[in-house]
Amino acid sequence: MKSIIKNKQQNYELLKYNNFYVFLINTQTKTTFVSSYLNHGMADETKTNAGISHLLEHISTDGWDKCKESCTDYWKKHGTSMNAWTFQTGVGYHINGLNEFQYKMVDYIVSISCDPKIKNARVIKEKKAVHQELLNHKSDPQYDLYNLANKNIFSLEGMQLQDNCDSNINNLNKLNVKMLESWKEKYYGSGNTIFVISGSFSSNKMKAFIKKKLSNYPIKCTVKAHTHFFKPGFKIDYTKNKASEYSTIFLSFYNNYNLGNINYYKILFLDALLNRGSSASILMYELREKRSLIYNCKFYTFDTAYGTQILIEIQCFHKNIKPILKTSIDVFNKIKNNSFDNTIFKSVKNVILTDTYEKCMNNNTVADFYGHQIINQIHEKDIKIFDRKMLIEFMNNIAKKDISDFAKETLNYSNLKITYSSTSQISGLENFVKNLLK
Repeated sequence: MKSIIKNKQQNYELLKYNNFYVFLINTQTKTTFVSSYLNHGMADETKTNAGISHLLEHISTDGWDKCKESCTDYWKKHGTSMNAWTFQTGVGYHINGLNEFQYKMVDYIVSISCDPKIKNARVIKEKKAVHQELLNHKSDPQYDLYNLANKNIFSLEGMQLQDNCDSNINNLNKLNVKMLESWKEKYYGSGNTIFVISGSFSSNKMKAFIKKKLSNYPIKCTVKAHTHFFKPGFKIDYTKNKASEYSTIFLSFYNNYNLGNINYYKILFLDALLNRGSSASILMYELREKRSLIYNCKFYTFDTAYGTQILIEIQCFHKNIKPILKTSIDVFNKIKNNSFDNTIFKSVKNVILTDTYEKCMNNNTVADFYGHQIINQIHEKDIKIFDRKMLIEFMNNIAKKDISDFAKETLNYSNLKITYSSTSQISGLENFVKNLLK
């Protein structure tokens, strides 16, 4: 196994073997957390197979031949916790348990991430589970708004369809073992998979075990990166709200930073300045406390290998849409122009530093921290890693102007997408907003 990066002080090492990346970090804990990150997701899907990543993720958790019947029952006896997830540009699997089971857990995660066994009986069972999950999502009052927003925000067909439950349900009936095997062959295993092991273990023994295990799988190439992910340009769009008389506004932006770039973490400052639940939220203060236009607002971040999307969700009465947009843009400008109060900046910075310190020793958090860095650089020739110590130093050195500069990049009006649902469309809204942005 080739050592790519090694840090003795932080007890971690990045290795490469058989075109797999393996990240080992010794945290000196009583438990071991084993995870995998696969380089594919909704972004790689099309109209004819939308939902295939999610379905295969469900099936793969039970795809270890040593389980005999149910992997859930097998691991329940060991007192472990396991989970899997599908996100926009990736699929992940993890398991957490006592150190005495660590080699079994590594065997399990490697197996289901490289060559999960796909049985027709399991396919039928998981189709029913996924169908229920999709119906639950479709019942969301904002379902139509999600789909309209996705159409305007993303260039890739799979991303536009990520919340389209009708398309996913239709495909469920068509997806079969042969199609799932073909998808697995392309995206699972060598070239597209990294493993992270966080816990207390013998480095030499673990390396030997993983090397032997990974030798069983053929070398594959990394799938090509997408060239167009987000749609550039300004746009306002509307869908009629059929569920209630209340209106919902989505304001979406994006930047080019992913979790492999330390500058990504500046997004935490924008979160605090624009989200509900933060005493330092300028947006909440202006919209709710000062003007009584809303009850709350929500700030979401969606990190991908191709950059980070932020989505601000605001619910309100129809008559308040225009003043809310005006006030929101005024707040954005205040942050971009570095004209917000310094005491607010200091408060936000202290909260973020406190949260960063508290997360340092959690095996799950540590694994995700490094795993997302590496998978987001899988197409890069040279992978670079920053550790917790470097992140804390970076955060300590951030100045107020740094956040304003970051806001100028992220809250870029030339790429602003406003999507709203309401009882009726507002005449002249696009010209109204364009005049605000001048």
